[in-house]
Amino acid sequence: MSLITEYCKNRFDVIKQNYFANIDVMNVLEVGAGFAWMCKVAKSVNQCNRTVAQDISIECRDCCPWVDKWVIGEVVDNLEILKGQCLYHLISLTHVIEHLPNMLDIMKKLTDLLVKGGVFFITAPHRPIGWKENLDIQIWQKWSYSHVPAHLQYFNEKSIAVLAKELKVRVSFYNFNAEDGQAFEAWLQK
Repeated sequence: MSLITEYCKNRFDVIKQNYFANIDVMNVLEVGAGFAWMCKVAKSVNQCNRTVAQDISIECRDCCPWVDKWVIGEVVDNLEILKGQCLYHLISLTHVIEHLPNMLDIMKKLTDLLVKGGVFFITAPHRPIGWKENLDIQIWQKWSYSHVPAHLQYFNEKSIAVLAKELKVRVSFYNFNAEDGQAFEAWLQK
């Protein structure tokens, strides 16, 4: 099992156990899916789990037979297709939220796609590679955040709390030590 699959499996299992232990079949949406690792894990746990992956490009679609439905294009342009016939128990945004140009608007619309009690699983970088807590902040300030693909914003625990308040959800988990301290992980529950 690859490290990314192992990580996603662990997180999926904990989320399922903590929030959806009594749900037999889960609906999972992966936004900015790429290789759709969270969808892959959902299918490995239960083949009946419904998986939907959204991405702006088609390049990974044919490599991911574990995805029941692919939606290609911008997420905001496909909200009705993403909703389809169900709401989602889990919406995964793995290294996506920092790229969204109108993040708050998109997240509000995605919140409408969650079941009551549903969870956003979010990971994203929160500081540049090489940053250590005991180093001077000037190292952080040397990094350029205008790169391709562009990171339009970075988050910390406070900004995730503000986002949760705006979405009218709660932060049920936050950890800034994901990916060897290079990313944060947050769970926002509706």
